[in-house]
Amino acid sequence: MSIRRITSLIEELSKKNDKQVIIEVNDDKEVIEQVLISLEELGYYWSNGRELPTQWKKIYELNTKSIIAKKSRTKIIFRDNAMYSKWLPDIKYDTLKKIIDEEKDRDVLDVLLEDILYKAQGNNEEDNFIDEYKYLLEEGLHETQVLRYIKDKAEDVGYKTYNYKHFNVGDKLIFEFRDKLIALVEVGEDISEGANLIVSHIDSPRLDVIVGEPFVSNDDGTFIKTQPYGGIIPQLWLDRPFVMVGKIKINDEIKYINTGEKGYLFSITSLLPHLRGRKEVKDLSYDKLLVRMINGNKEELFKMLEKEYGITKENFELADLSFVPYFRTLEMGLDKDLLLGYGHDDKSCAYAELEAILTSKPNKRTKIALFTAYEETGSGQMSGAETQFIDDIFLTLANGHTLLTREFMRNTKVISADVTGGFDSNYSSHFEDSAKAICGNGVALVPFTGLKRGNDASIEMREYIKGLCVDNDVKYQVDTTKVSESGGGTVAMFFGIRGMETMDCGVPTLAMHSPMETISKRDLIETYKLYKVFYEN
Repeated sequence: MSIRRITSLIEELSKKNDKQVIIEVNDDKEVIEQVLISLEELGYYWSNGRELPTQWKKIYELNTKSIIAKKSRTKIIFRDNAMYSKWLPDIKYDTLKKIIDEEKDRDVLDVLLEDILYKAQGNNEEDNFIDEYKYLLEEGLHETQVLRYIKDKAEDVGYKTYNYKHFNVGDKLIFEFRDKLIALVEVGEDISEGANLIVSHIDSPRLDVIVGEPFVSNDDGTFIKTQPYGGIIPQLWLDRPFVMVGKIKINDEIKYINTGEKGYLFSITSLLPHLRGRKEVKDLSYDKLLVRMINGNKEELFKMLEKEYGITKENFELADLSFVPYFRTLEMGLDKDLLLGYGHDDKSCAYAELEAILTSKPNKRTKIALFTAYEETGSGQMSGAETQFIDDIFLTLANGHTLLTREFMRNTKVISADVTGGFDSNYSSHFEDSAKAICGNGVALVPFTGLKRGNDASIEMREYIKGLCVDNDVKYQVDTTKVSESGGGTVAMFFGIRGMETMDCGVPTLAMHSPMETISKRDLIETYKLYKVFYEN
């Protein structure tokens, strides 16, 4: 009886909250077992593709605690304890216990539904678009997580991993490389005519754990040494909650960990403002970015790490671990147009790009959505924009013909989908008056980037992109860097070097590279609209 009622409750909630349902289970064997049986009856499976087990212990043996419906993409997310979650639970532990322990009438369900389903009322297409983005931002803390999200969504609409066999016009292919680069390709009619390609990056600034023996014990506890990944202002990363994420070899197996899933948070503390020595904080150097791990000594830290994750001191020597900010994505202002969250650079553009290729109409030209890593450190490495693997994708689509591959590249148009610095009147002297990107005024078109012009779009490409905006009611604005300010770079130049017409177009972003960046919902939507018509044109 209780399983049937739990099944009914989950089914009703998944219809209303069509993106995700948070279930608080509190490590209760009986509750988890009955919820899993209910989900199995509803046709759910683990988001990593494995079949859904009904044995409750197996929930902790998998890399993810997310369960996903095959058709609706509603995600069921378990939380051991809701106080550690960035979301309030849709189904509370106490409610599940009532259903299991007491044979009550449907009033329990009715009261619960009446209390929580208001969230689904009045939702429109744009609300759902933003809600899904917030979900990505909060779950995609590391590029490997973002890649898995992209792959899951693509497979849901028919994309298949390329198997080195023949492909046909209209086929939807996935090319994946080293867990950090992924390309979605919809094969067009004539390769020689080129492709419409959008490229973004899925890495964000963070603090990487230093290899070797990064542990430091002091009188006030044990710390871990870190180094910045990407350009940051160190002071902005103090007094923020972090989680540790990444990959580490444990018992001859590479495992992904996210300490946030078990509620373990960390921080780097600053100094009280009353002391004259505050200059040490103002002049904070990178080697002072020590993350506080435990109030005890090293031995106590190692015991806890081994107990919780099976991690030993030796495992840290060559681990690929990082500390990333851990926040809910918040809506700001009375109009709630601004989104405050970690990783808008460049997940906002990556999300708009993904949604654009998945929802765009078929086109005679080949469509490519490319998502790279290592942009924040210069785009090198195996999965950065400089990688030979990108050329291999073009070579594969040209069936191995070298000259056809070169023609394919030369005729390809590229949007470099990256954020740009949003105008902030508090620092107006750093922005160019004649062309500045204001949050809420639409997608930013950036003809060239930085003083050294890392990429310089041709006049034909500039007018082509502008024409797409004008003809399709896409709100846009033009942005450039003030000459005296130098400015940053994007991946655009690496595609220009390959002979492709390329231009930067993206979301204006405030406080870029801080732990909490800010964008406008309207800009994200307008950016998506541009990317979509670019694919369809």
